[in-house]
Amino acid sequence: MISKVVSGYKKYVYWLTESQFHDTCNMLSKTEREVALVPRLPGLALKPGLPVAGVPPAAWNGTCNRQGSWYRQSEKKNMFLLVSNFQLLDSEIRLQAVITESNFYPPRLASKQEKMALVADSAFKKRLPEEWSQISSPEKRIYLKWAKRLGSNLDEFNTLFLSQTANHSNFMRPLLYTEDDNGAQIPYSIDCSAHLCSCCVELFDIVGARHPKKLVAPCPGAVICTGLEPNRYLMVESYDDGLSNSMLLIK
Repeated sequence: MISKVVSGYKKYVYWLTESQFHDTCNMLSKTEREVALVPRLPGLALKPGLPVAGVPPAAWNGTCNRQGSWYRQSEKKNMFLLVSNFQLLDSEIRLQAVITESNFYPPRLASKQEKMALVADSAFKKRLPEEWSQISSPEKRIYLKWAKRLGSNLDEFNTLFLSQTANHSNFMRPLLYTEDDNGAQIPYSIDCSAHLCSCCVELFDIVGARHPKKLVAPCPGAVICTGLEPNRYLMVESYDDGLSNSMLLIK
């Protein structure tokens, strides 16, 4: 069942070249809309109250450096991210995705066997960044602490990491999905927010862009640092080739 918008939360996602990014920032400043730069934590661009945020490539090497490996090995490497509460309508800029809050509730979450199958998928393993699995002991403790803060009772990081990894796999080659009215697959996050990581790679269309629609639950970082509601799925409507725009700055 297709979920629908249930609140005013809406974000427009753009991937820009460096020159496009600076030109857009200059254009917005002339309309008294200053772009807030996000230097170290890309997910902060999702803050509901932030009108427009810019994420430079170096941000993916910051707080979420390990998770940023998904960006660094993608076709979006070295591109600038712009996330806004309003649509930029300009013939030189392409809309990548629109994010809205939904009323979707998953019919079921993934079993351990399904998570293991997702992680073992040969096509996924070829795309899995090597850095993703290079986790320090302090980071493991942080993620277990955050999971508990969101209601998890897990005490063992490998179990948590299985969910985090399998979730990304499900957006590449879905085992768990819902369907739209035409029968097209809409993959969704396979576990509760407490057991996820780096939801921004799906929300910003780094992972899963081939699916016109995705349903993404916020990870602990997006809940704790950005203020998104845990387990409230976000609908990502993607435009893989971009949409031509013809006007300028319409809310």
